Amino acid sequence: MWEKSLVLAGAFAALLSFGAAASSGDKPPGREAYDNGDFTTAMTVMMPLARNGDASAQFDVGTMYDFGLGVAADRTEAARWYRRAADQGDATAQYNLAVMYEEGTGVEKDLVTAYVYYALAARGIAPEYARRNQAAVRAQLSSDQLAQAEQRVAAFQAKVERPSATAPTAPVAPSAPADPAAPAQPELAPIAPPATANP
Repeated sequence: MWEKSLVLAGAFAALLSFGAAASSGDKPPGREAYDNGDFTTAMTVMMPLARNGDASAQFDVGTMYDFGLGVAADRTEAARWYRRAADQGDATAQYNLAVMYEEGTGVEKDLVTAYVYYALAARGIAPEYARRNQAAVRAQLSSDQLAQAEQRVAAFQAKVERPSATAPTAPVAPSAPADPAAPAQPELAPIAPPATANP
């Protein structure tokens, strides 16, 4: 548990210092306000970007909800924004979401989904922590649950690694929302817990 919190705190610290060395012109919209601790302004600037499918902004919005930066802390809302970024391939969001699913924080506890997100995160941020946590979750899964999790990982990776015809370098192109006021949905369906059959 402590190591998970350490990685989350480390990722948070990295976010706060991300733009310190860059000039204002090099920072994405809202990043300067975020870096300067003006989280209310950062949220105002980043929320429209997040709603339109910007994975980096989605992660930042999730972080602000997760830690109560410029908004009231809301782990459910944090998980919602982390999921949007995670489903576009953001490894830090995948890791944070895996922890949330493993612990049942902001989402219903689901070890299969935790395993999926740890497996995906292991390809990016802090892979040693993600792999260690993935192994701990794996030990708690039945062989059927593990097979299901591995299928979900493979399906996600196949979609992310398949080049897009419109943006060959982007892992996922967000689709346009049907309602202009509605948030854009990523091309990939969220990795959600499977429906359980009634016994």
